[in-house]
Amino acid sequence: SQPDGYMISMLTGAFSARAAVAKALPYDPIKDFTFVTLVSGYPMVVATAPNSPIKSFADLISRARAAPFDVTYGMNLPGSVHHLTGELINVEAGTSLRGIPYRGNTQIVQDLLGGRLDVMIETGTIAFAQIRGGLLRGLAVSSRERFVLQPDIPAIGETLPGFEVMSWLGLAAPSGIPRPIVERLNHEVGEILK
Repeated sequence: SQPDGYMISMLTGAFSARAAVAKALPYDPIKDFTFVTLVSGYPMVVATAPNSPIKSFADLISRARAAPFDVTYGMNLPGSVHHLTGELINVEAGTSLRGIPYRGNTQIVQDLLGGRLDVMIETGTIAFAQIRGGLLRGLAVSSRERFVLQPDIPAIGETLPGFEVMSWLGLAAPSGIPRPIVERLNHEVGEILK
């Protein structure tokens, strides 16, 4: 679109995850965009079925260490923030949780509730509502500390010190947009967020 400030895009953390792992994209993730502002940040959530024998994140790690590649996690597509979070858990915990890719949350939840998956990794934006509704049980959030919107769920860092993964929503415009337009958009969004 024209770099005039009338067409902007809401990007998610998937934008940066895809840029980091994709061999080729039909755009340059840096040169083709002007980044306007961060709108929000949110953690990833490790969750399980309410009746799961896995009772805590520490329990998950213990089981995964005892049975390499046997403990599974459902996640959205290879290379997603979900997948990268699972692999960072593996690196930091010395585990081999096995990521199972899906095209969306619905089938992951069905397989989790049906006992075909052990846990899932989902964005807080989706998982918190499912946890509050009793559909899932939250084991841990990936924010540095317990997340303000769901403080009853422990942070992964309580088991793996220093662990933090945050996804985000942000606004971007086409490259070449005049700086005064970017500054105005940034200012106005900041005022709305206040």
